Amino acid sequence: SASIASEFNFGTDPESAYIVLHEVTCPIVIVSWELCVDYLYPWEMVHKCINTNTPKANFLQFITKASIEVQKSSEQPGYRSCDAFAMAVAIDSSVVLDKVDIYASVELNGTLTRGMLVPDWRNKLQKSPNVTIVTKTDTQKSLGLWMNMVHV
Repeated sequence: SASIASEFNFGTDPESAYIVLHEVTCPIVIVSWELCVDYLYPWEMVHKCINTNTPKANFLQFITKASIEVQKSSEQPGYRSCDAFAMAVAIDSSVVLDKVDIYASVELNGTLTRGMLVPDWRNKLQKSPNVTIVTKTDTQKSLGLWMNMVHV
C-alpha cells in the first residue's frame, strides 16, 4: 500500500488512474489491496512452487525472495502476491467467485486520500458502473495457475 488511503499504482499516479477510470472504454477489473490482504497463498505451497528446480521456478524464487523475507518476518500466515491474483483473474475468470459492478473514481485533491479509489457503494452519484471490483476469489485455483506456471 502506497499511503494510508491508496494502493501503490493509484497513489503513484492518481491522474493516470483517474483518466483510465473515466476515459477507457474496455472492461476494467480491479483486484484490490483489501482482497489481496484477505487471500494468502499457504507458505507450504509457495515453498513447493519456488523450489521445483525449473528455470521458471528459479526465476520466481529470485524475484520473490525479498517479499517473502519481509512477509515471513512479519509472521504473516501466508504469502500475499497481488500481482499473482491480478494475473490469475486476467487469465481465468473462473478464479473470481464474487464481484461487484460499480461506479468508481479516484480522489485527486485529498490531503490524506489523494490516489484513493472511491467506489460509489450506495449509488449516490447515480452513474453507470465503470469498474468491476473482485470481492472473492478461488485461492486454490489461483495457486494452481501459479504452480502450473513453473512447470510449463
